Amino acid sequence: MSQPFSRQNELTQDAKVVGVDIETTPIVNLRVEKIWSISYHCDKTEGCVYWEQGITTEQLSVLFKNAEYNYNLAKNRFNYDILALRSLLAGDTPAVPAFHNAQFDKRILSECLYIPKYFCTQQLAYCLCPPSMLGSTGDEDALRFYSLANLAKLGLCEAKIDFQSDWESFSANMPAYNLQDARSCYQLACSLLSGIDTETFQAYVIDMCAMEMVIQFGGCTIDQDALSEVFLEKEIELKKIRDRLEELVPAICTNEVKLMTRHPKPHQRTTPKRGIYDATDVGKYVIVREKGFKVEAMKVEEFNPNSDNHVACALMYKCGWEPSTYTKRGKPKVDKATLEPLAKQWELADLILKHRKVEKLLSTYLRPYKETDEWNKLYPSFPLCATRTGRLASRSPNFQNVPDDDTRKLIVAPEGWDVVCIDLSQIELRILAWDMYVILGQVDKSAGYLWNAYHAIKDVHSENQAMMGLANREDGRKLAKIGKFLYIYGGRESRLSKSLGISMNEARSIIKNLEGNVPSLPALRSYFIGLAKTNPFIRTLYNHKIAYPKLHGSNKYEVLEAERQVFNARIQGTQADIIKILMWQCRKPMQQYGAVMIAQVHDELVFVCPKGTTKDFCLSLMPLFNNETLLPGLPVMGVPGVGDNWYAAKRDGSKREDAYKEALKNQRQYEFELT
Repeated sequence: MSQPFSRQNELTQDAKVVGVDIETTPIVNLRVEKIWSISYHCDKTEGCVYWEQGITTEQLSVLFKNAEYNYNLAKNRFNYDILALRSLLAGDTPAVPAFHNAQFDKRILSECLYIPKYFCTQQLAYCLCPPSMLGSTGDEDALRFYSLANLAKLGLCEAKIDFQSDWESFSANMPAYNLQDARSCYQLACSLLSGIDTETFQAYVIDMCAMEMVIQFGGCTIDQDALSEVFLEKEIELKKIRDRLEELVPAICTNEVKLMTRHPKPHQRTTPKRGIYDATDVGKYVIVREKGFKVEAMKVEEFNPNSDNHVACALMYKCGWEPSTYTKRGKPKVDKATLEPLAKQWELADLILKHRKVEKLLSTYLRPYKETDEWNKLYPSFPLCATRTGRLASRSPNFQNVPDDDTRKLIVAPEGWDVVCIDLSQIELRILAWDMYVILGQVDKSAGYLWNAYHAIKDVHSENQAMMGLANREDGRKLAKIGKFLYIYGGRESRLSKSLGISMNEARSIIKNLEGNVPSLPALRSYFIGLAKTNPFIRTLYNHKIAYPKLHGSNKYEVLEAERQVFNARIQGTQADIIKILMWQCRKPMQQYGAVMIAQVHDELVFVCPKGTTKDFCLSLMPLFNNETLLPGLPVMGVPGVGDNWYAAKRDGSKREDAYKEALKNQRQYEFELT
């Protein structure tokens, strides 16, 4: 497969490395107040410089600039190490600097001098040993497996020095700690580079190109006036929901029996009721059994809509709900898939769903959006080692799941700029089309139906509608769209039934029709599951490893779950590779027209661009997102949208994509014009 081009691509597995580590004050808005120390280690050469009062990046930049002059003026160890560091970082030596967390260390040091090439040992470890191989059970915990301390436990490098600090001030032990981290980083780089194969190294280069772009993310501008209005509106909405919930379920007793050594006094007791209690009963006890000095009792609690246990009990006692699915701990499931069909029957379930949605909006997005700098900018982080499929994660706040509603209107362009948003149209279905045709096209005629539909610029969801036996249904296109994606994500009859609000028989019929009319689809699924079962891992189209060790286990439920995940992981992982490559390819248009990338959300890139160059910038993105090279032989598609906020730009892009498709169908030239 083709690779993005950069000086980073000149790196090879046998490159000589030097470990570099930096200690600073805590990072705030992707910046640090002071640098305390910097260390380097290579073979038997090492050094450490430190400043007990701390130093700013501006001051360090001056030191690097004058390093040679200062060394000639006063040949001491400090000036020698500053000169050595500058030479190592600037690429003036054969050794390439290796940082363990380049998204932090390289970002900070890049403010002081240009670093043309570098390794990231954290990313090397991630590409060589996927999270699941190290014990990760989900995206939420993947990143912690790639700390120096954890990798040292695997024997890949020396252990870190035990050191405690708040990083707000200098400590006498800090230089030794810093130097040991540089040694560990060097050892880790040597260990990983000696064991990495060519294909995995190519995948690593793609990650590093994406990292270089993430490091340059410019931060998102938040409209604080609009935020205040939305925040107040949502808080009022949440209060109304809570008030109504309090009317329906003032208090709850969850039947959790506790052993008490003291008997509750008469005023602390209440008579047993059927689960739902009055507000005046909160804090009182329902006696189950009295045995001498000990009492078994249940406590009445104020109803908490954020407690799954409370919600399950309230639904059972208030509505007569009978649970059918349970968690691993044996508790009734009350997740979104469970509550959505119940919300059509009972007000309580509907209110719980609404409460969760508004509460999540406030806690995950609106409250963090208030934490901007003096320019009303927010700087979410985008770690590359925190998912099992290779997708970027996002934290503080999470931009990967920003609702496609008024929340996106709060992310605006600075004065004199436009927001430009571009995403890959139906990229996961296109990857599925590519896999089906290329892998199975020689043995199964049905393998080309999606491939042919994309080449003919047909409505793919309508094509799927026919394949699922839904051609005569008014809502058939919607059902086909949701059903196909659920199939990719590993959903079967029960998931399809809950998501679409249809009977199990209908869901079973849809899947049966799909697999019967397109036998290459279950065949492809079986192919990747078989590949994953006979190998430690499978690879994406661009050679990233994805592993699901539980496929090889004895627990049949865990094996089935892993089977559902691995098929989707191949598609999601390839999609992640493609958007990373596009991120890197966007750098030249960005430099040429002054645009700045501010976010990456799955298959979508978001920029801000000076108004005077927006049209030219958008035109330069078109050939990058519309070609047959990213999925060789199959066209990918993406059309930029423009607006004064993210929401408007996304909507504009959707309209432009429809116009672009129409132009292609009629063999007309598409004209990109700004209104």
